Amino acid sequence: MTGQNARWAEGMEWTMKYLNKHGLKKGSSFEVSVKYADDVEFKGKVGNKIKRETDLQVCPNGPEAGGCTYFEFKSVREVPPPSFDEQFVKDLLNKDVEDLSQIKWIFDGKKIDKAALEALKNRIDALDIPEPAWKKFEMSSAEELKEKLKTDVIFNDIFKVVE
Repeated sequence: MTGQNARWAEGMEWTMKYLNKHGLKKGSSFEVSVKYADDVEFKGKVGNKIKRETDLQVCPNGPEAGGCTYFEFKSVREVPPPSFDEQFVKDLLNKDVEDLSQIKWIFDGKKIDKAALEALKNRIDALDIPEPAWKKFEMSSAEELKEKLKTDVIFNDIFKVVE
């Protein structure tokens, strides 16, 4: 295997090691299509026309009960990864996400260190966060949500570097 396929396989191996170490929980599903409210618009697409798959969805009481946690696994050397802006904003718009603690981005500690996440924290300022996202989290503006996301408590709960 060479090139992108080898990197994908390496990332998948790291993800499986993480899951083996931390255990899969009841109600876990892989590569789950995220759902959006019918009135949510993102980049010219509305509701179920918005496409996003999350790597892992954990719903202890089943997906119908809500309160699921959504995981994105990144085995990358470049932080933020090229897809960060779009994927993360879609995570914020996810119909089921009612609390920021439901979003988890896990990075491969063999490829980056915790200090590398500072670039990701700085990238939050550039995000184009639509009104439905910041209102959902009871913020008065996108800027207020960005500031909340950058607080150490929230940021470190969402973004983690692990081996």
